[in-house]
Amino acid sequence: MCGRITDDAGEAPPPSTRDSAPSYGCIDRGIPLLTRDGDFRAFVEAAGLDLVFGSSTT
Repeated sequence: MCGRITDDAGEAPPPSTRDSAPSYGCIDRGIPLLTRDGDFRAFVEAAGLDLVFGSSTT
């Protein structure tokens, strides 16, 4: 990622709907979400999502 995306007020935008479904699926089941996408960090504080960051093998 080249930088953090912000709105005109300098705030990060809310997480997208496409991020919500897998996040809440993991939260409801009590399992961590494996991802390379930092956008899921919003769910860590807001809803208690447990993230595991993977790395690229290429």
